[in-house]
Amino acid sequence: MRLPVPFQHIGDPSGSVPHDLMGESIRLFDKDRVLLRNDILKMPDFMMPTVWVSKNIRLAGNQSQREGWLKFTGYQRAIADAFMCDECTDITILKATRVGWSMFIAAMAAYFVGYLGEAITIAQPTDDAAELFAKEVIEPMIECCAALKDQRLPGTLTFIQFANGGSIRLVGATSDDNFRRYGSKRNFGDEYSASGWASKKGGPQGDKATNFKERGGEYWHTTLALGSTPLSKEDCRTFARWEKSDQRYPYILCPHCGTQQIMEWGDRDTPFGFKWACDETTGFVKEAWYQCSGAECISIKRRITETDKWAIDETMEYLPTSVSTTPGHWGFHIPQWLSFAGQASWKKITQAFLSAQGDPEKLKNFTNNQRGWVWDEYTTSAVEPKTLKALLVPYVAEVPDDVVVLTAGGDTQDNKEGSILEQVQSRELQVVGWNRHGQFRVIGHWTIFGEPGDRSSDLELRALLDRTFYKRDGKPMKIAAAAIDLGSNTRGVADATRLFCNSFPLFRNIWAIKGNSHRKDFEWPKLRSKNKNSGTYYSIDSHLSRDAIFKLVQYAGDKVPMVPLALGEAFIDKLVCQERYRKDGRYHWRDKKGSRAEEQWMCLAYAHAALKGLQASYAKKWKDLNLAADTLRIPETNHDPITGEVMYSGVDKSAPATERLNAVVPLDAPEPQSQLARSRPLKEHIVNNRVADAAPTPPKTKIKRFKTGRVG
Repeated sequence: MRLPVPFQHIGDPSGSVPHDLMGESIRLFDKDRVLLRNDILKMPDFMMPTVWVSKNIRLAGNQSQREGWLKFTGYQRAIADAFMCDECTDITILKATRVGWSMFIAAMAAYFVGYLGEAITIAQPTDDAAELFAKEVIEPMIECCAALKDQRLPGTLTFIQFANGGSIRLVGATSDDNFRRYGSKRNFGDEYSASGWASKKGGPQGDKATNFKERGGEYWHTTLALGSTPLSKEDCRTFARWEKSDQRYPYILCPHCGTQQIMEWGDRDTPFGFKWACDETTGFVKEAWYQCSGAECISIKRRITETDKWAIDETMEYLPTSVSTTPGHWGFHIPQWLSFAGQASWKKITQAFLSAQGDPEKLKNFTNNQRGWVWDEYTTSAVEPKTLKALLVPYVAEVPDDVVVLTAGGDTQDNKEGSILEQVQSRELQVVGWNRHGQFRVIGHWTIFGEPGDRSSDLELRALLDRTFYKRDGKPMKIAAAAIDLGSNTRGVADATRLFCNSFPLFRNIWAIKGNSHRKDFEWPKLRSKNKNSGTYYSIDSHLSRDAIFKLVQYAGDKVPMVPLALGEAFIDKLVCQERYRKDGRYHWRDKKGSRAEEQWMCLAYAHAALKGLQASYAKKWKDLNLAADTLRIPETNHDPITGEVMYSGVDKSAPATERLNAVVPLDAPEPQSQLARSRPLKEHIVNNRVADAAPTPPKTKIKRFKTGRVG
């Protein structure tokens, strides 16, 4: 073995290296070291999710309309950046459909596992949904990403492991145990508003979202993201969570004037928002655009068209509009018009909006699916009196052709005029017809002065409840059921009302009711209540009755409610006297500021309660109004007897109109007929386009007259 010998430079017996040679050697070494560091030994720059997916995920044509390298859109970039921000720990996404949420979850899973080697968990509402998501979304994503495909280890469908230590776990939210006994740094919850995410009342394991977040407790920075298309406001879990976030909206820059603004839907009264033009022949949308809110663009009506979508996507920025209730909770709202999906064009979105008009169910779908917002069908501010005035129409007879059954709702009140010493009690009764679709047709609204127990007042109310109403073909109709509110028990009013209602034979279905202030799950009770002094009554959920009426007034077209033209706008104005509010997790009705619960509104709600009582008591005959209409040969719609067109446009022949016409008589004229049984105009009906013989005038009924002038 040869031992190393000291370096000796030729001609230098001391063996030292000359300074110039040493300097040159160091220079050459540093040069090569720099070359290696910038080439073979170079540490790659850290890649954010948006950059990584664009270089590592190549979508096939059967996965996306945009085949090729995956590129996040503006709202996807914003959420991806939130995951990487140390300050953000909770993300809530309130989204429309067709915004690529499932694809985004899969792409972020690929990034966290394939690039960072982290453990992630994706929760679907049920175990079956988790398996389906694994097959239809995760597996295709792995095939599109070489960084995942090459590292995959043998495993199960719902727990996929990789050679770099990363893993993808898929669970169902139905079972509380699926959020126990494992660690996961990044956690996604899909369809968070679905019932599978509901926590069991009084359950031992608590809130599922909280338990899910705890899976990342061992990491210094963990993220929980929960998202869903919203549902109704009162039961949307995602919206309730989103309200606690910092509520970020998409701000765009106008490509023309540079104004930064939230890209929102708008309405007919706002100068900004989505606008459209329809084909004059078909009525279908032929073009749609967005009107910028900038003063310059509004003044010259300069449009942002769909060709500008890529430009506004590049400048999109999500900005918070609120302060979250807990630190690090970011909320994102994603409407469908930001999406590049094939079925999310602005033209298709506006057509969906127009097609939904007059149908609350379709409007709910549009609000949830296109706007990505919760549906609140009971907010009275959503329906204005000027809109409801379209309900006022002339009637062809006392009862429209499509009415299947009549009910009545009654309320007991103090007369609002005069001082407290001068107030006189009165009862108000509203007779309502119901068609095969459960839609209402107000027949009339009457005020009977005098308190319950007063003989003349009781006789007048009894005569009204016994009154026969007529259709235009002369067919008579009686009130099948009535619900009369007990009112307060001042001066024995409640007892007198119970005695009055119980004086009718059972088959007449004249029921005394008491509105319950506590929300229930049913409008009409399963059992009746009893007072030892004055007999039976029914404790109803009047809030559900009002819910039902308010939902019905939102229909339009041939499904619209009907109110006799003779009742006038004053009647309509009193139908929007209350609003809903949330208390103890349930919604209730209360008087709007400066208003009171008007009898027109309450009597209509009580008439609906009477309908529910009738259907509960005589299920075979009345539970299915559509079947009852077929049995009675009731037409589906109302037609003009002359033109044959849908709806009637002639002289109003409703009960209020006829009574008003007959009421104009001199004070010293002979005894007139009571308002309860005045003579009616001849009723006509069309048979094979021929005017039939007039129906006979109903017999006159005389009751005690009294003057109903102003009190006080």
